[in-house]
Amino acid sequence: MGPGEVLRRLLRDVNADLAVMEAAVAAGRTEWTVVRPPRLQDKPHTGSYRRVIGANVPGGSVIPRADVADALLTALTDPACTCRAVGVAT
Repeated sequence: MGPGEVLRRLLRDVNADLAVMEAAVAAGRTEWTVVRPPRLQDKPHTGSYRRVIGANVPGGSVIPRADVADALLTALTDPACTCRAVGVAT
C-alpha cells in the first residue's frame, strides 16, 4: 500500500463528513458557496492561487490563509461561484 492509499484511508471519515456537509448546504434554500482549500499555511498573501469551480484543484496541496480569504471575497461577487463548490490552491 502506497502513501497515497494510506492517506486516503486515514481521511476516509473526514471526506465522508465533508460530503454530508456539502449536501446539507446544497439542500438549503439560500444561495451558497463552499470553498475547498487544501492544507492551510501561515504565509503572506500571494494573489496567485488557482481556482477550480465544481472540483478540487488538481495537484493542489497547500494555500496561504490570506489567499483563502482573498478567494472567499472574490467568490462573493462572482456569479459563477453561486451554489457551487470552489477548489482553491497555490
